[in-house]
Amino acid sequence: MTEPSNWFDIVFVYGSVAMAVVHYTNGPQHIASKILIVLILLSAFRQTLKLLRIISAFSTLVAMLTSVFWKLKIFMTFFFLILVFFAEMFGVLGIGNIKRPGNYRLVFYDKEKKQNISDDAPNVDQRQINLLLGNIIHMFRISMGDFAIIDCAKYLENGSDIIVFWFLWFIMVLVLAVVFLNFVVAEASDTYNTVVESI
Repeated sequence: MTEPSNWFDIVFVYGSVAMAVVHYTNGPQHIASKILIVLILLSAFRQTLKLLRIISAFSTLVAMLTSVFWKLKIFMTFFFLILVFFAEMFGVLGIGNIKRPGNYRLVFYDKEKKQNISDDAPNVDQRQINLLLGNIIHMFRISMGDFAIIDCAKYLENGSDIIVFWFLWFIMVLVLAVVFLNFVVAEASDTYNTVVESI
């Protein structure tokens, strides 16, 4: 019981029982059922990785994955803070904000009031979440090389906002896509070499 890996097994066993009870009483579409299914699947995935270490072809890869995630925890925290920081800056510019008066609101506000934003808006996939979370998702997408936020920037009307947007976009691409992703690749490569030497 004192070993942390046993807790995953306990979550898997008791979570499966709890899931069966919640499915029976509330149905599989209830939020409690969905949360329990996610917890059980995560526990099953961890158990699968643990069992894959038995096969020599997978043992290096599994050991590397666990080492990389453990080594990168501080880096990932810093990466998330930078995403939030840039998301707030883009939020100040009002990119994709349907509540802010301007060109974006004029073009994409749903006049029939079925919903706030029309179906052809650039960030329509994020209409069910708040603006900050949507901007954080945009920043993560930029860090992965997806520049869809540029579609929203076309509707900035103030010339100084456009200059600030492109300045921030350039800095963000430089910091997140170039520096941070190269750091992740280098760290993963170093961890892989360390794991291969130790096995």
